[in-house]
Amino acid sequence: MNPASSPFDPFALPYPALEARVRAQGGAPLHALRWFRSLHRTGEADPARVPELGRRLAANLRQQIRPCLPEIEERRQSADGTIKLRMRLTDGERIESVLIPDGRRLTLCLSSQAGCAVGCRFCATGKLGLRRNLSAGEIVGQLVRARAAVPAPVTNVVFMGMGEPLQNWPAVRDAVDLLNAPNAYNLSRHRITISTSGILPRLDAVVREARTGLAFSLHATRDAERAELIPLNRVYPLAQVIAELKRLALHHGGRIMIQYLLLAGRNDTPEHARELWGWLRDWPCHVNVLEYNPVPGLPFVRTERDAALRFKQELLALGARVYHRESRGGDIAGACGQLANAGLVAGGASAPGGGS
Repeated sequence: MNPASSPFDPFALPYPALEARVRAQGGAPLHALRWFRSLHRTGEADPARVPELGRRLAANLRQQIRPCLPEIEERRQSADGTIKLRMRLTDGERIESVLIPDGRRLTLCLSSQAGCAVGCRFCATGKLGLRRNLSAGEIVGQLVRARAAVPAPVTNVVFMGMGEPLQNWPAVRDAVDLLNAPNAYNLSRHRITISTSGILPRLDAVVREARTGLAFSLHATRDAERAELIPLNRVYPLAQVIAELKRLALHHGGRIMIQYLLLAGRNDTPEHARELWGWLRDWPCHVNVLEYNPVPGLPFVRTERDAALRFKQELLALGARVYHRESRGGDIAGACGQLANAGLVAGGASAPGGGS
């Protein structure tokens, strides 16, 4: 089949690829630009809705397109204002996205996969296993649907929902380009953060290719303990990952955030804080200390507030830049680590992402 005439999802294509499709049907760059702008500003795929395309060009394009926007199945709102959206994909798979309000900021937590292959022991998404990767159109489609679900504009995007973004890198990269495109969503790359459990070969691409913020889910200071929590550590051990993050921060201006999830009795003592600082003390990054959100059936417990405060104070005394992010959306199973789609995980909570 001629690639120029094969079916395609217009929401998945960065502008150059969409322009190539339009030109293959006899259209001009201006036609492509008008359609591209209409697609992402209205969420409507039908080229006939763009009068400038003309009837013949619109009809030809309409025969080729196969839009794959997710559909909202359920909307749940937390007492703290967090909104969880469960979405159904065109093949019946389900994902979840979370909207987190914070003053003038409204952050959208995106999923990049249905399920996740990393298998973090503390995460509900990890119990699913990987069902499939999402396309770039399915990723940005979560923003299309979220914008229609709330009156306020989305100001920030984090790839911290279901899945490991760096194991679906081509689609995530294209989605970032679409999010940043002036004629699409016009979201600054400084307002986009990609989270990873440590896919070493792709860290460079986030900083130098996508040019977004990078969040590394560390969660333990010793290889053996981290491997118990995150099996991927057996492939990419801490020393190798930290060395690469340090290189990217020092030599390429990477904006690096270290995420550290406190688990009672496992990684939350002042000694652990000192070991964490030993990994981070000589390069620029900041530490985001996270509260654990319980998942039914998993043997982990949230660190008590006093112990969490001691951990944070120890890091601050050593000179670390520390943020303590309070859990949001726990009452609707929309908090980090809880996203799993009820009904797909035995006893699991219905909430998106948090896979890394």
